[in-house]
Amino acid sequence: HGHSIDPAAASAFLADLEVLKPRKLYLLGDHLDCSGFLSQHFTLGHLSELEHTYEDDVASCNEFLDRLQAAVPAKCSITYLEGNHEARIEKWIINAVLRNGQDGAFLRKLIGPEAVLHLASRNIRYISKGTYYDGCKIQGTVRDGSLYITHGTRHGRSAAQSMLQRFGADVVFGHIHRLMAASSRTVDGGEIHAWSCGHLSQNQRLYMHADPSEWTQGYGVQIVQKQRYLHINVPINEGHSS
Repeated sequence: HGHSIDPAAASAFLADLEVLKPRKLYLLGDHLDCSGFLSQHFTLGHLSELEHTYEDDVASCNEFLDRLQAAVPAKCSITYLEGNHEARIEKWIINAVLRNGQDGAFLRKLIGPEAVLHLASRNIRYISKGTYYDGCKIQGTVRDGSLYITHGTRHGRSAAQSMLQRFGADVVFGHIHRLMAASSRTVDGGEIHAWSCGHLSQNQRLYMHADPSEWTQGYGVQIVQKQRYLHINVPINEGHSS
């Protein structure tokens, strides 16, 4: 979440990356917060929420991506999935240009996530929520073997079970800021699983007011061998991974 990233949680994750040396890395979205682009739909609750600009947001995310790319092997492929926060920019653009497609495309080249985070020059694949990929029948979703990776759309304590029912296959997602897992069994395909991998932002955001958050910091690791994989959700607590 850009400028709202938790430095201790991010450092714990990046230190683990240096040890894990992953071959592939999937960023599940909302690495930019884009709170200012939500103002036309939702009124923020505190003046202090207005202190950080989109420029601050972008700078923090670029710093994170710099550190991330320094921590992983040079051959590690990185895929960045657009979250609902990054999607705020395109929605704002559509309103700003009164649905003129050419002007909208121009603005996206100027201020969209792909441009401000220099994803092309970083060789990071960007997955738009409005586009189909890898033969998937759901937009904004990619497939790696039998596993689906998506930002996520469900909320609440039963989000993993809901995602599992919606996909009917193994799926990894973010969005809900919680470490969570669910499993089921199909008649012809055996066990299927859904995993939510937590987050790296501050656990208690201002818009929650005095309501204690149930968010959990962390990330997911998959150990893959011959198209079979073991998924492990790794919690981070007070800047230390378990």
